[in-house]
Amino acid sequence: MGKYVSLHDAYISIYEALNHAGVKNDVKVKIRWIDSEEIEKNSAQKFLKGVDGIIVPGGFGDRGIEGIISSIKYARENKIPLFGICLGMQLIVVEFFRNVVGLKDANSLEFDINSKNPVINLMEEQVNVTQKGATMRLGKYPCTLDIGTKAYEAYGENLIYERHRHRFEFNNDYRKLAEDNGMKIAGVSPDNKLVEIVEIENNPWAVGVQFHPELKSRPNNAHPLFREFVANIKNIKYVKNSNKNNWNWRSLCCLVRFIMTWIKDIVLLWTKVNLSYGSKRVKMISKALCFIPEIKTSRLTGWTPDVRYLWKRLPAMAGMIITGAFC
Repeated sequence: MGKYVSLHDAYISIYEALNHAGVKNDVKVKIRWIDSEEIEKNSAQKFLKGVDGIIVPGGFGDRGIEGIISSIKYARENKIPLFGICLGMQLIVVEFFRNVVGLKDANSLEFDINSKNPVINLMEEQVNVTQKGATMRLGKYPCTLDIGTKAYEAYGENLIYERHRHRFEFNNDYRKLAEDNGMKIAGVSPDNKLVEIVEIENNPWAVGVQFHPELKSRPNNAHPLFREFVANIKNIKYVKNSNKNNWNWRSLCCLVRFIMTWIKDIVLLWTKVNLSYGSKRVKMISKALCFIPEIKTSRLTGWTPDVRYLWKRLPAMAGMIITGAFC
């Protein structure tokens, strides 16, 4: 979900970090590229229905912003895993104050300098900056994590270092109001002046970060936040699939296997009684009965029958049964 999806390379670091997380979780990540401006023209449900998770990357300017906010609202209300990065984190805050806290005019000073509720404010050291080239808060900065948060569970440590590139920040005047309404301040700068990570309660995984974690992800070492984002999506899909018809398929295939095995045992018993006449015939039929669907398990999709295994062997089964019947 972003403003520059027509040029996929604009999000190449995000794309690769998701793939790294997919490798770590033994899944293939399928990405649906959604233009936030299209959502402004239509509706979030039209474009987001069926997605398993939503990631909102960084960006600048007010183009497409309302579409992103609508998408964040859709994710929060439908309990879809949500990951906001830089601008994405700031818009998670804006949406939360508009639709949960009730400040309908909540906004970022980047988009509305006259906002009466600027929940996202210009950083203090940026107020007098007039030159825009290389004057943002750039580079690696420390962040302390609150124990018991999803961020802490991902990193497994209290002090982390991440790379930054931004001018705007969470307005500390609204910090208590956010926490009172169900938003966790999961990470802050060591001096407690800058909010680095926010999390939304009552959501399986909704995390917004002010920094750029994708820049530290590697193919053999997925970034902790991307890893946990994909892991939570995977777990949710597993639970959903476990409650669907896969369980009925498993029961049916187990029943078929039991009946076929039972018939096979009866035939083999009959063979022992009729050694002189039925051994060759029954041997062929029994061999054919061995080609029944196997039940295979997957941590992601639950239990499913391997129908392809049976389909490929149907000609062999038919041939053995016919041969056995006339031998």
